[in-house]
Amino acid sequence: MPEIPLNGAIPSKISPAKGPTLVYVLTTDCRDFYADMALVSMLSVGLSNPGITTVLLVDTISMGALQKYRHKLLKISDSIVTVDTPSGSALFRSRWLKTQVGQFVQGKVICLDVDTIVRSSIDWLNHFDSDFGAVADAPMLEAKQDTFNLLMSEKMGWNPKGTYYNSGFFYFVSSPAVTRFFETWHGLWQDSKDTINHQDQPSFNAAITRADFKEQELADSFNLQITQSWKNCQQSKVWHFWESRRMGGDILEELTHQSTHLSLDQLKDQVRHAVTKRTPAGYSNHLARVMDLLSIEPELQRRLLIQKSRLSRTQFLQWSLGKLVGR
Repeated sequence: MPEIPLNGAIPSKISPAKGPTLVYVLTTDCRDFYADMALVSMLSVGLSNPGITTVLLVDTISMGALQKYRHKLLKISDSIVTVDTPSGSALFRSRWLKTQVGQFVQGKVICLDVDTIVRSSIDWLNHFDSDFGAVADAPMLEAKQDTFNLLMSEKMGWNPKGTYYNSGFFYFVSSPAVTRFFETWHGLWQDSKDTINHQDQPSFNAAITRADFKEQELADSFNLQITQSWKNCQQSKVWHFWESRRMGGDILEELTHQSTHLSLDQLKDQVRHAVTKRTPAGYSNHLARVMDLLSIEPELQRRLLIQKSRLSRTQFLQWSLGKLVGR
């Protein structure tokens, strides 16, 4: 993969490629963990989907930080798109870019959050008829409702109908209807950003409800949100590590920390091991390692790890023994 020259011209828009393009939206000062997380995720894409073109969509402030610190992302990204955004926080600039991603990257496109590990092929766009697809939000699958996001939607007077989608993984094929979708999404986000703290998912779903296309609901294996379920995690194509720290550490968190002191080749070797792991738990999580040795099913492992963070040692032992005896 070519290295972007530190003082070279960076394209402001990516035109359609022959195959699918995977885009990450990133705003960072390189003193946070987002760039390192994106690095790990992008390496996992290169290992599991070598034919996919990776694009980094950043604002000019973030590009300056990546250049200043000579971040490894500059070496592995196939293309970098820089956009002048209005001034604001990193969260504001990130959502400003994400809600307009179809304006800056065109063709057959997968938009993926940085807190992910891609484990197997996601080059499947030619098999779908729809120009747009996403995965149901995990809390909706588990509890039939997502209190936070539904409350945010109610604040704006929106009433999402049908499936409520997670905005951390979606695909689109450029078309007039998709262009109108992004215009609607960005406008709804602009209307709601001050009321619901820049959250993009309520406006994402409201825009889908108003869209001219019929979206494709994808299997959760394309976006397994691991705080909600580890069921079928071995078969999942993408692990999405949204708020997973409460389980006592995960493999993405460990790799993100390691990325700052490992060479690119060394980090790639660690990511190669990670994409073949049975569960998303970190190597340093001793309880998870013991449970793996005991061949405890992944979903029970997840529930045990969450309870360990909530209960006292005695309560946890009582609770876990009851679960293990009854499994």
